[in-house]
Amino acid sequence: MQSPEQMIREKRMRCTPQRIAVLRAVASHDRHLSAEEIYAFVHTSMLALALATVYAILEMFTLEAIVDESRISFQ
Repeated sequence: MQSPEQMIREKRMRCTPQRIAVLRAVASHDRHLSAEEIYAFVHTSMLALALATVYAILEMFTLEAIVDESRISFQ
């Protein structure tokens, strides 16, 4: 399995500490996490990280096929 850094660089994206932390959070759990759960997990070690940044990173990772998006509808 590739490291988060390798996965990010393979997509020709800048390898920032925030992107690495978000990808590590996703990879370290065996279930789908919400953006808020990822934020809570990463924010403990990266206090300057904003929830909006997590959303932006997840959107970028989804567009680049690094992660899959799951949507739950409560209708």
